[in-house]
Amino acid sequence: MWRSVVEQLFPGWVYHPAADQEGYFDSYRQAVNELNNPGGVQNGYAPALLAVSERIYDSEVSRRESINARCAALLSTGGILGALVVAAGQLGLAQKKGSYGTAALIVLVLFIVSLLYIGASIVMALAVQGSRQGSIVDPTDLPPKGGNELNTDPYALRLAKVHLTYTIQNYASNNALKFKLVSGQRCLRNGIIAIIIAGILSPLALHSEGSGPVRSQSPNTKTSLHAGTRPCCSAVDVRSASSGQGPAR
Repeated sequence: MWRSVVEQLFPGWVYHPAADQEGYFDSYRQAVNELNNPGGVQNGYAPALLAVSERIYDSEVSRRESINARCAALLSTGGILGALVVAAGQLGLAQKKGSYGTAALIVLVLFIVSLLYIGASIVMALAVQGSRQGSIVDPTDLPPKGGNELNTDPYALRLAKVHLTYTIQNYASNNALKFKLVSGQRCLRNGIIAIIIAGILSPLALHSEGSGPVRSQSPNTKTSLHAGTRPCCSAVDVRSASSGQGPAR
């Protein structure tokens, strides 16, 4: 259980096949090697064997194309989310004045964690798309090998063996690429979850610390409403003083 949780939170980078997987590959190779000595029924099943091997081979090639397409979607989604997270951090936490409170620090940590996850998913997707193509049938596999293969059935049998051999090799390489793709998807998922939690806490982080209680004024502080400035003398008193007469009574 704990191992599963760790794999979800910290997806691996290097593919480690299961203990029984190599046994499957050994049985596949043994089955292909047995086709070298098909016995007396060779002329009966060689064309059908070639047709079936082509379908198996094409299926694994299509699987590789599907992995590349999913990695392309992962790259575009991760790039957009990364840009949005950076913009949200600059527009949100950068406008907060004063020291960060507890909620703001949590949001900041979640932004950083989400960026790390998104960055890891992009790197994994690039590693998958930048990998070499799997084993494919090339022109060197097509010329007949010896005079016996001028007959259609031995030739079809050898090409069927080529298809199956390359399919087994593609199994191993595509499994490793699929592992990186799944790890990248897990990182992207964890990054999105971190962004969602940060978005939920961001209003609390931005407003809880700045909304403190309003301080009441001291009772000794005078304002213009309580104690206005009274003139020492009116305009009439000024004129009377200058003429030497007092105010009329």
